[in-house]
Amino acid sequence: MAKKYDCILIDVTRNKAVGRFKTMQEALKYAREEGLKTVTWEFVKE
Repeated sequence: MAKKYDCILIDVTRNKAVGRFKTMQEALKYAREEGLKTVTWEFVKE
């Protein structure tokens, strides 16, 4: 059985987590919509 992971999007400029998403694609789409320029992400077990 595959393990489930969520993606936590982090705004590097503000050093703040901005959301938790099911996929990295959703996280990056959100970042583009919000105009976030520098982001990183971490995957966490659900």
